[in-house]
Amino acid sequence: MFFICYWEIIKDDICQAFQEIFDSGVMPPSMSEGLIYLIPKSDRTCDDIRKWRQVTILNTAYKMFLSV
Repeated sequence: MFFICYWEIIKDDICQAFQEIFDSGVMPPSMSEGLIYLIPKSDRTCDDIRKWRQVTILNTAYKMFLSV
């Protein structure tokens, strides 16, 4: 939602950052970091690791870059 609301303000900076990544071939490590969350597969007791689902939350700019 942030990118949609503020695109007119940030688009030049985002495009410049992406161009620098293309030109240098180096992406800042922080851009590709993700947060891993474990979500229970059911409402029952979750005493077994197989009863959990791993979900990785990635940076929105990273996802945008990958789709270019």
